[in-house]
Amino acid sequence: MKTIAVVMNIPSPYRSDLFNYIQSEFKNYNVYIIYQSENEDNRKWKIETKLKNEIFLESKTFKIKKKLDYKYIHISRNLETKLKSISPDLVVVAEYNIDSFRTVRWCI
Repeated sequence: MKTIAVVMNIPSPYRSDLFNYIQSEFKNYNVYIIYQSENEDNRKWKIETKLKNEIFLESKTFKIKKKLDYKYIHISRNLETKLKSISPDLVVVAEYNIDSFRTVRWCI
């Protein structure tokens, strides 16, 4: 069985059903969803996911004021350790941030 890791910033309601579908329909894959944080204070989402293999990393979050909104930067403490323990065959990075670069570096 192949293992896939998807690295995301936070859970979102518009991705939960997709991940649930992938996990339930692609039987030859173990799909792990790795989140950098549980939420951001500008998101009021209450998400009750049905996902297996969800991982929430410990992270430090920086909130930066922008012109119209805030930018959130999550820096995870144990990203590489989790990736190593999962040992994925395929890694999907779904955000453009520091942890995305760390994930790509881990893959090399």
